Amino acid sequence: MLSFAWRWAKVGDEVLIHDRHNVERDLIPGVVAFVTKAKRVTTIGVRLVDHGVEKVIWPTPLFVHPNPLDPNEVGCWICEENDARRSLRPQPETSTS
Repeated sequence: MLSFAWRWAKVGDEVLIHDRHNVERDLIPGVVAFVTKAKRVTTIGVRLVDHGVEKVIWPTPLFVHPNPLDPNEVGCWICEENDARRSLRPQPETSTS
């Protein structure tokens, strides 16, 4: 997430998260549940459901995207890495008969 947008996050904002505890780091939808601001630092807690378990995580801005995704957002290295990994996976064969 752009740092400017991060500073203006508010409870109830919908976001997409790369959960750093999830090896594949696919985007998981969540909702901002907590916002704390102290001395020019904003920290947010995001409530999400991951593999059927509801939890609150405290991500850094690098792991958060607005939902829906912002087409003007600067490239995300995690998304780019995931795209590259997916392109290397063998594709299932399709029958033409």
